[in-house]
Amino acid sequence: MTRLGRVAAFTIIAVLFLGTLLLYSQGKKGQVQDPVCTLWVDKSDELSATYKGETYYFCSKKDKDLFKDSPSKYVKK
Repeated sequence: MTRLGRVAAFTIIAVLFLGTLLLYSQGKKGQVQDPVCTLWVDKSDELSATYKGETYYFCSKKDKDLFKDSPSKYVKK
């Protein structure tokens, strides 16, 4: 394998590793994922809703309202 080939292979591996690491580190400790937009948010009673005994948290009132209109659309089975 040529030097260029080794550098290319190393670069691809590094990019895949860093991308995977980034995906799994998105949520900060204590945060939960907004089921509508999938952003990570802090728990807030004002921006929460309960569905089938489970509490869900949102990043905005708009997301909360969308969820309340059709919760089964956003809840993973």
